[in-house]
Amino acid sequence: MVVSILLQPGMASTFQFLADEPVSARVVTAIAEHAIGALRPYVETRSDPPSAVNVDVAGRTFTLRRAESQSILRETQETDAAYETRERVTVPRSRDDDLKAWDASQRRPIANPAALGLGALALTTFVFSSHYAGLAPGLTWVGVAFFYGGLAQFTAGMWAFKTGNTFGATAFSTYGAFWLSLAAFMVLVLAGWVSSDQVNNDLGWFFLSFGIFNACMLMWSTRTNVVTFLIFLTLEVTQVTLALGFFSGSRGIIQVGGYAGIVTAVASWYGSAAIVGNSVGAFRFLPLGRPIWSQTRGVSVASARR
Repeated sequence: MVVSILLQPGMASTFQFLADEPVSARVVTAIAEHAIGALRPYVETRSDPPSAVNVDVAGRTFTLRRAESQSILRETQETDAAYETRERVTVPRSRDDDLKAWDASQRRPIANPAALGLGALALTTFVFSSHYAGLAPGLTWVGVAFFYGGLAQFTAGMWAFKTGNTFGATAFSTYGAFWLSLAAFMVLVLAGWVSSDQVNNDLGWFFLSFGIFNACMLMWSTRTNVVTFLIFLTLEVTQVTLALGFFSGSRGIIQVGGYAGIVTAVASWYGSAAIVGNSVGAFRFLPLGRPIWSQTRGVSVASARR
């Protein structure tokens, strides 16, 4: 069989050699590299190559005929000459400039991680809240909290850092850790490592602590859009109600918190669906609403920053 090889970038043509049996791409690449190395001395001295150049690869010897060798030699010389010319005329660049150029070349648009983050928050909150509202028996939410509400949502938070979305990165990373922590605590409870008379009090402190964090995020959500604000508003109601229910041991208050969580899940599902739907069409399919806090004393925030 006849195999053609493109020697290296900058060489316009290929060279050929005869092979009595199929040759793998890896061997072909090795032949090209060895051929260039074998002809390098002739390039430097600008002398004619011998009538044949043998290249040993993978225990086999491949022979380049003189015409092929001259073609390789000529192309290598032209490539070197072009490189030397470029080196002479190129303006020196600092290492920082090179790093910036490389960083710019690596930038590619990525999907909006908020769709995954809100979807994970919605489903996990729905299953969890349905249980405490008395609508769904068992602890199905624990497994979901580990992998979807926890791991998937935490991952969405890490990708939000990549997009430069500080609010989304903080929210999704925190609530991913929220579900991982809550699921781990329930595993300790089920294993008998937590006293039964301390469970409600521990859960009360857990939801109270995250309620404080959520209150801060609720305030800043007014700078995003209406849907995000509603998600954090209903989430705040859910956490505060559950904290009161667990502290007091009132089953009725806990059920109210469960129903509030279901409302939170619906709002989160809408937000996730809107982001996905708006990303696949030519127009916005589902509105998210404008920021509630977008102006200060009649002057836009962007103008105030300028």
